[in-house]
Amino acid sequence: MLNAFIEGSSLVYGIFTLLYVGKALNSNALNSKHTLPIWAYPGILALYGLANVVVKQWDQGKYDWFSYAIVGAGLGLVLSLLGKSFNLPTTIFGFTEATQNNVHWMAMVLYALIFVVWIRNLNRYQDQPTCSSFSLAIFQ
Repeated sequence: MLNAFIEGSSLVYGIFTLLYVGKALNSNALNSKHTLPIWAYPGILALYGLANVVVKQWDQGKYDWFSYAIVGAGLGLVLSLLGKSFNLPTTIFGFTEATQNNVHWMAMVLYALIFVVWIRNLNRYQDQPTCSSFSLAIFQ
């Protein structure tokens, strides 16, 4: 489980989230006083690590798209709820006060797709016996 957490909390897994949020905050930084605290970035990677542990324990090496979609949608909901507490839907995503709750279902669909397409293939590759991943070499 430690191996799955370290793999999941690497930048390769959370790169889409970090790039999008970082770019959006950077482009809107001059027009807004809202920023994410510095602990949010490693917190996002830690959530990816926990989600990877959950999906690997649930899936047991079958790489079924359904389990990855459910865990991805759950992570998307958690991240959108955390983002809403920092008022990110209106600040960086351009939602109005009336439509800011739409970010929740959009995040669930987006993260389900990220987990099915990106994370599932990364896990499939890293679980091969010939993989020479740094984290696999250390913890196995």
